[in-house]
Amino acid sequence: PRNYLYWRQEILGVGYTLKPKILKLAEKLALKYLREAVPDPEVRAKLTPDYRIGCKRVLLTNDYLQTLCRPNPEVITDSVASITESGVVASDGREREVDAIIFGTGFKTLDFTSPVHFVGADGRELNEVWKDKPRAYFGVATAGFPNLFFITGPNSRVANNSIVFMIEVQIRYVV
Repeated sequence: PRNYLYWRQEILGVGYTLKPKILKLAEKLALKYLREAVPDPEVRAKLTPDYRIGCKRVLLTNDYLQTLCRPNPEVITDSVASITESGVVASDGREREVDAIIFGTGFKTLDFTSPVHFVGADGRELNEVWKDKPRAYFGVATAGFPNLFFITGPNSRVANNSIVFMIEVQIRYVV
């Protein structure tokens, strides 16, 4: 099953990078599923992406949407003004008492600078070397920095597949 899942996702990578038109069917199926899973048009509108499938990480699951249809969760798309001891204040000024916060803000996949200063054999600092264009052989090793290896370094993070496979390959290379 793992091999099947890997190759299924790898094929989607062609759509993300070379032939976006082939993802139209996947996009239609996802929106159809959203309509079926979320009958409330107001909630569904908040959950409907305003971008093409693949522009952000695709969440492969079939059970969390129904949870959002229950009476107790609220989908809030306003920005957060502050977090208090008992809840969240949104930019609309309303405070909502909460037991849990799911704060989906995204992530920076291309930011390779580090608060740790790595100095290479020639005295150059890695953040300076990578300032304009981070590079690493197989995403793992950088010229001038012997014995410094990265897992999921530059050009090795994938949007269409499991990072686990990439990590396994990179660890084998390091070993």
